[in-house]
Amino acid sequence: MASSRLKIKFWIQIKVFVDRLKIVAGGLLWLNGFMKWVLLIIGVCVVAGCVAKTQIPVPDTAMAAGSGHSLQTLQRGHAVYVSQCGRCHEPMMPSKVSDEDWHVVVPGMAWNAGISQSDEGAVMKYLHAARLESRGPQSR
Repeated sequence: MASSRLKIKFWIQIKVFVDRLKIVAGGLLWLNGFMKWVLLIIGVCVVAGCVAKTQIPVPDTAMAAGSGHSLQTLQRGHAVYVSQCGRCHEPMMPSKVSDEDWHVVVPGMAWNAGISQSDEGAVMKYLHAARLESRGPQSR
C-alpha cells in the first residue's frame, strides 16, 4: 500500500513538472515571436540608417572652378581627409561645420595625425570648396 502511494505521489509530481514545463515553453514561444518583431524593427532601422547616409563630396571640375583651387589640390585634400580623418572617426560632412570651426579643428587634428602642413592646407582648401559646393551656385 505504501509503494502505491509513492507511485501516485511520484506521478503527480511528474504531471506538475510537465504542466510547468508547458507553461514555460509557451512563454518562450511567445517571446520568440516577440523577439522576431524586435529583430525585424532593429533590422529596418539599421538598413534605413545605412541608406540615409550621405557621402563626402568628391572633388570635380565644377568644385575646382567654384572654389578657385586646382582640381589636383582638392583631390589631394579629399584623399587626405577621407584616409587620415577616417582612421580615428567618421569624417564629417564639410557642410556641417563652419569655415571658422574648421580653421580651429583641422590644425589640431592634423598635428595629432602627423599630417604635413602642405596636406593640411590641401584639406582646408577641400573643406572650403566642399562647403561652397553644398550651398549651390548662388553662394559663389
